[in-house]
Amino acid sequence: MRKLLVIAPLLLLAVVMACGGDDDDDTTSGSPTTDASASAGASGTPGATGSAGPTAVPGSATARPVDCTPNTEVAADADITWADILPDGDLPAPPGYSVADAEGDAPLLTVTTDAAVAGNVELLQFGLPDGFNPDQGFNALEAWAEGFYTGLRAEREVDGATLEGDVPHPAPFGEYCGVAYGYTVESEDGDVIERYAGYATYDPEKLYLFVAIYDEANEETSWTSPGVLENYGPGMAELAAALNFPPD
Repeated sequence: MRKLLVIAPLLLLAVVMACGGDDDDDTTSGSPTTDASASAGASGTPGATGSAGPTAVPGSATARPVDCTPNTEVAADADITWADILPDGDLPAPPGYSVADAEGDAPLLTVTTDAAVAGNVELLQFGLPDGFNPDQGFNALEAWAEGFYTGLRAEREVDGATLEGDVPHPAPFGEYCGVAYGYTVESEDGDVIERYAGYATYDPEKLYLFVAIYDEANEETSWTSPGVLENYGPGMAELAAALNFPPD
C-alpha cells in the first residue's frame, strides 16, 4: 500500500506528515535522509537566464506580478517555522475555508471548512539539491518540479494508474520568486487516488516549500477529498503571496 509520500529510491524528495506538541517550536530536520532525497531532478536548464518575467498568480483574488529574478538573500541560518513567516491577523482563505496554525510540534497549518478539518498544509525545507543552480531563478525551480514528477512516475504508475504533472508556473512565495506545481494520480478507472499541490522557492542555501496532499490510501493524514483540496487552491496561492518571506 502506498504511503502518503513514498521516497523514490535514491531520488525523491521526502515529505512526511506528522503532528504533536507545541507549534511555536515547529521545525523540519535537515537530516541526511531529507537532504539527500531533496535532489529529485533538480538540475538547472543550461544557458537559462533565471527570469521568467512578471506573471500573475492564477486563481487568486490578489493576483500580482511575480519578480522571478534569482533569489540572492539567504533567508535564515536555522530552520524557519510557520510562526516566522505567517502574516499578522487572519490568514487568507477562500470563502467557506479558514486556516490556523495547527496544534502540534510538526510544521503544519490546519485548514477547516464547515467546522470540520479539511486537511493540513506542511512547511518543509532542505539543503539545495545537487545540480540546483540558484543563479537561474525560476528556470531552476521549473526544472526541479519537472524532475520531481519524473521521479514519482515509476512509483505511482502501477496497476494501470497514471500521473499527470501540473505545468510549473511562477508564483510569489512572499517577496521571493517561487513555483506553483502539483500532480494528480488517477487509477485505471479514471478515479483520482492522489492529488498534490505545492509551492516552492529557494535561497542560495536552501529549498523551501509547502504542500497539501489528498491520498485515498491514507485517510488519517489525507485531505478529505481531491475536490476539497482543489477548491482550496486559490487559498494556497494567496497564502504563498502573503507570507513574510524572507522573515524579518
